[in-house]
Parts: sequence; structure tokens; C-alpha cells
Amino acid sequence: MTTDSTRGPQTASSQAGAAGATPAEAAAPDERAVGARPALETRALGKTYGGLSAVSNVSLAVRYGEILGIIGPNGAGKSTLVGMIAGAIQPSGGDVVLDGTAVTGWRPQALAKLGLRRTFQVAAVFPRLTVLENLLLGVSEGPGESVLSVLGPGRRWRAREREQVRRARALLATFGLASKESEYAGNLSGGEQRLVEIMRTTMSEVRTLLLDEPMAGVNPRMMCVIEDYLLNLRSQGVAVIMIEHRMESVERMCDSVVVMARGEVIATGAMTDVRQTESVVNAYLVG
Repeated sequence: MTTDSTRGPQTASSQAGAAGATPAEAAAPDERAVGARPALETRALGKTYGGLSAVSNVSLAVRYGEILGIIGPNGAGKSTLVGMIAGAIQPSGGDVVLDGTAVTGWRPQALAKLGLRRTFQVAAVFPRLTVLENLLLGVSEGPGESVLSVLGPGRRWRAREREQVRRARALLATFGLASKESEYAGNLSGGEQRLVEIMRTTMSEVRTLLLDEPMAGVNPRMMCVIEDYLLNLRSQGVAVIMIEHRMESVERMCDSVVVMARGEVIATGAMTDVRQTESVVNAYLVG
């Protein structure tokens, strides 16, 4: 896949690099190299509600340094699939494997400790906290979260806090929200709340990122900024699984796609190939 080189030197990728906002750099390069074992895979994953099958027998894999798109008409089971991967929905059958470890049914907090982060179909922010405070909540094991950190040297606590604030402000500058760091997140537009959610997921080291319609409610200019930022994460070795309805964004970003309809995978491959597949065309025409 080729990326768009027409956006000039001040893309989100270059700004994030200049600011030192590199969430994945702590990982060993050999572990994150494309061609290594999958970062995440599902094996015959399924979910039924009563006698209704919401997701059936879905197997997929994404490697470090890849973006996998999940597309399909409304009601195809995409969000249910991501919910099972993220630990929010208990599967009825099958397995989820994260970096070689079987994690089926693990709670989201346990998965987060392994570097799995997610966003939601409707942007999830803390409305009565400021934008900056929302971002700082994305920092794992921050000051005050353990007895040792509370009792430890105040100088080290303050230094860590300053670094976290610096990183948060660098992200806000990248996304053009620096002037809103003190505003309540609940006062932001839907698109701005989406940006805050994406930024918060990358405040701690992220190894695998699940995105549920990251471009929803975002204007075209900011969509380009998000694309550049996610491509930057990919270049650092982060594995990304992305549900998205904006096909132009999927085609620009995704190394491969999984097409779902009626809870099942009906096609996989490059976007340029699957869009020609008869079953995919029929799924979008008839739902």
C-alpha cells in the first residue's frame, strides 16, 4: 500500500515525531516487525443471543505494523466482534489470541496491561473533566495508583507528572486542540470528542489498537490528520484493527480488509480486490 505524500511536511506523523510522542517506541523492534507472529488473531470466534447468531465462526489475524480494516453493512456484527476481542462481550465460542497468549474472555483491564486499547462507536469521554484531564486518564500506572508511588520521592512524582502533561499537550497540538485543553470535554463537538478519545488511547504504550468508526463525525480536514496519526502508529509497529464506513479512508490506510455480512466473513484481501467481489457488492446492496 502507498500512502498519500501530498499533505506536506506538517502532517500529524511529522508533528508527533517532533514532539516525541511515540507510544510504541518502548517495544523491542524484533517483536514488532512485520512478518513476526500475529499481534492479534481470532479463531472461529462467535456470539449468539438466544437462538440468534450475531457473529459466527470469524477467524482473522493482524500483525504488528499492519492496519486491518473491518467493513460491511450495518448489522453485520462488526462492533460485536470488536467487543469480544476487547473483553467487553463474552464469546459463545472460539478464541482470541493476543501476542501468542490466549485471552478469550479476559476483562478489558487485563487486556490493557498487555497493550490492547480501544475506542468506541460513540466517542467516550468524561464530560465533566477537562480535555487535558481526559488525556491524562489514559496514562497507566500513573502517580497515585500504587502505594509506592504515593510514598515515593515527591521529586520523581512531579517529574513524571510534568512528562505526562508535556506528552498530552504535544498530542493536543498535533490535533489542533491545544487551545481547548482547559475546556470540559462534554462541551466539545462530536468530532472533537472523537479526537480526544483517540489521543487518550495512545497516552500509554499501545501495542494493538481497536478502532470503532474513528472517522465518524469528523470533518475531511481532520480525517486526514487522524489518518496520518494512525499511519504513524503503524510505522512504529502498532497493530491496528479498524471498523470504518468511509471507504476512501479504508483504501488509503488498510493493508487488508475483512468484509462481514450477517455475522459472517464473506471476503478478505486488499480493498481493491474485495470491492470487485460479487458477494461484497450484494451485501452492500441488500444488507
